Amino acid sequence: MHVEKTNFLPINLLIFTSCLHQYSEKSLTGFYRATVTEINRSLAAALKATGPALIADPGRLKTITEILVALITKEHSCQKDFGDEEDLSSLEGTSEYDWLAIDTALDVVIGLSIALGETFGELWKIFQKPVMKYASSSDSVERSTSVGVIAECIKNMRGQVTPSTNILLKLLLHRMSDEDSETKSNAAYAIGVLQEHSEDTQEILNNFPTILSKLEPLLRTDEARCKDNAAGCVSRMILKHPTNMPVTQVLPALVEILPLKEDFEENEPVYQMIVQLCKLFDSTCLPSSSPISIHKESQSRANESKRLTGRSNNYLTNTAAPPHHRGSHGAAAGKADQRRNAGEANATCEICGWKAAAGSEEI
Repeated sequence: MHVEKTNFLPINLLIFTSCLHQYSEKSLTGFYRATVTEINRSLAAALKATGPALIADPGRLKTITEILVALITKEHSCQKDFGDEEDLSSLEGTSEYDWLAIDTALDVVIGLSIALGETFGELWKIFQKPVMKYASSSDSVERSTSVGVIAECIKNMRGQVTPSTNILLKLLLHRMSDEDSETKSNAAYAIGVLQEHSEDTQEILNNFPTILSKLEPLLRTDEARCKDNAAGCVSRMILKHPTNMPVTQVLPALVEILPLKEDFEENEPVYQMIVQLCKLFDSTCLPSSSPISIHKESQSRANESKRLTGRSNNYLTNTAAPPHHRGSHGAAAGKADQRRNAGEANATCEICGWKAAAGSEEI
């Protein structure tokens, strides 16, 4: 029996909203936190699979948002192990158990951005500050997760990220020099999607030199994922602003690291960029030793060969008998055929004056 997935939406909402509010006893804190973590995982998966239907009711969306903010800022009841007097606002010293609840809550934030698309821009105003706070954590996992969440939200809310361009750009540029490779990789990806979707073009272009200087070491690192995301970032920059990029300087370094080794999703912008360059420019913008340039040169030679062959064929066609000489076409042809058969040299057609050499097959 086939059952529609949407039949389970009220059940998912009921579990999420009721369970998070009712497990409040101090003695059940550990169990409660594990339950919250699992509910977060289920809700994130449901949002990504079903879209906005799960949160169509504004009241439900408001409840979910409030719970997520409480979890991310460590103010939810399941996170208060040490009494109300304990200051839990600091990000330092987050336990692994605490982090699971926060990490899965951040995944729900991504799920909301997927479900709501560009309309998520309004909710981002609420989530931006608490999410960005983790990007300054002393823990590398928290930093990389925060930057990754920012990147996914930018990608999903698209142009609605524009008001946050300046503050996000500063944070992400700083994280591109992070000591943690995963954080740097996520920052490169986030920069790429930010400049792709932000409508604050002037702010983005003003920072192009800084972005490129940060990307250069990532393109030369031994970390495959860093290289792949840096390549994706450069490709998105060229796609969005081809005339503002030093293509002849950047492209050789990019081509050298192809094919991508780990983050294969970045193949899409990379090869879109290559196709666009081949359409917009000639092969002089490509490295002479690159497979792309060699292919274009070979293609150019093939086209030249076809052109010359065509000219030769045209010459041969023009020196052959005109169409009206082929086959019987009346008295004029008959007389010309008789002269040709008699061996007369250079028999002339009475219709057009074309001369045929003696012994030729056609007049």
